[in-house]
Amino acid sequence: MRPWLPTLLALSVNSPFTDGRDRSYQIWRIIRQGQFPGAGIPPCFRSARDYVRLLQRLMECGHLVDPNMTFCLARPSGRFSTSEVRVADAAGTVDEAVLQAALTRALARTIHGDVLAGRPIPEFTEQEAAAVWSAARYGLDGPGVEPHPRWTGHGDGTGATRQPRAAAGGPAAVVGMLVAQTSEECAVVDGSWAGETTGELRSFRPTAGGGRWSG
Repeated sequence: MRPWLPTLLALSVNSPFTDGRDRSYQIWRIIRQGQFPGAGIPPCFRSARDYVRLLQRLMECGHLVDPNMTFCLARPSGRFSTSEVRVADAAGTVDEAVLQAALTRALARTIHGDVLAGRPIPEFTEQEAAAVWSAARYGLDGPGVEPHPRWTGHGDGTGATRQPRAAAGGPAAVVGMLVAQTSEECAVVDGSWAGETTGELRSFRPTAGGGRWSG
């Protein structure tokens, strides 16, 4: 998963502004997050035991208060038998959230299959910091770092490119754009949620079991 985290980050960038100022980054949040212990792409662990040992050492040194304090962009879950991929910025639209979920799930399934088949784990060490920085700085609009040296744009760009365009009308215009793009895809009507995803209008209706899709 590690080599692909910068790509997932570049696809999700959506926070170019902080305190009303354009920081010249597509995602300023990841730059600030890098100030915390254990941030960034995690080391390559050969076993769960190695991961636990590292957490214990970091807590003994006072870098972490507890095992859940790590800010790794991906890590094993402390509550469920799964992995947490935490690299994506807050999605600006439903479609962008679905895209992140689908790509992450596909990557996890593919990597799991590779491990079971005994295929070698790809190494990605020297370029990690550069890849994360490039994704945060440029999103899809600049040079990428392996595994894909060139990003491929999609649709009308990312949230980080839409927001500066809207900013020509002032901060209120940016907020208005964010509200509009959300309300166009997600509206609450009579207690049900309606969303337009991949061109198909669906509705989610709450049920005792948690909900169901219809439409």
